[in-house]
Amino acid sequence: MKKLIYILSVIFCLIIVPKSLVFADDTLKLGTFTLAPTAPGTYNVTLDAECRLESAEQKIDRMGGPDFEAKHRGIMESEIKEYLRNCTDPAEGCTTDEATLNTNTQKVMDVIHEVSKKIFGRDEWIYAKTLARYAMRQGFGLSPEGLQKMVESLNPNCPVDLGHYVSTPIYFYPEVGMDIKLSVAGSSPYAIRLNKSGIFDYQNLSYSSVQYGINSPKPSQPSTGKLIERNRLNTELAKIAEDLNFTEKEQDDFVTYWLSALPQANYYSVSLLDRQEAKEVAPWTVKPLPTTEIRYILYFKPLMEKPDDLLNESRFTPSERKGFTVVDIGGIIDW
Repeated sequence: MKKLIYILSVIFCLIIVPKSLVFADDTLKLGTFTLAPTAPGTYNVTLDAECRLESAEQKIDRMGGPDFEAKHRGIMESEIKEYLRNCTDPAEGCTTDEATLNTNTQKVMDVIHEVSKKIFGRDEWIYAKTLARYAMRQGFGLSPEGLQKMVESLNPNCPVDLGHYVSTPIYFYPEVGMDIKLSVAGSSPYAIRLNKSGIFDYQNLSYSSVQYGINSPKPSQPSTGKLIERNRLNTELAKIAEDLNFTEKEQDDFVTYWLSALPQANYYSVSLLDRQEAKEVAPWTVKPLPTTEIRYILYFKPLMEKPDDLLNESRFTPSERKGFTVVDIGGIIDW
């Protein structure tokens, strides 16, 4: 255990946060709009608002004390137990045996608490709880290897960056083969030669979409959408794709990606950003101008408990596709 903590602390001191994402087999990924592939899972993601140092410190100053510590330690313990009870990897300590579960939970809590003290320089459990949520919800898991990767992913200058990570592929549907230029968030234009089906080549490989990642300010949570139970996530994501008239390829990409990317939770609040907010979150441009630009940016909020105030149920209404069409299908996770 001490050896793991030492390794994690050493790794943290050597962190360099890569700026681009890994290449996939069937989609060209433009990390921060360059074509330099690197290791996956090392981009900044959203943490709870309380994880900002100043925000956590304000909470401690205002509400600190034994009860405050016990509350956040208890929340962390409950969430780790729930995770270990439902995961399957033995390396993480996953188990349904209550005695073993209690032992494994305490071991993980002690490790994360020590790591949080090294990272934040603070002993309070609110910081350890934040790191535990980060590890579980971003998919690093609670194994020694997963926690090591979690620490490697943190930005040493701002280990609790609140930018909401947006992962989104762009699909092109031209009426004829054409040359286009794509710019994302003010980047230099990137030249793409599309064939009539929207497929393009890069380094002797064919691709069906361009995927990019940006950190975006948090949009306001939509008041409409749907609440999805964990055991219906696959079915409901497919239903959303069907409601929005995704192509077969789009639906497969959408469902496969979010089943993998969404953190473990009992419920998911899922909404669709309106057109204006979607454009602000995903600020790309294509030249020549498409006849139709569509941005489907989903807003996901993982929840451990069913909320008292449910979303107003709404349908996911598709946009009509006419002429040269560019479709952006992505989402953000509100931690």
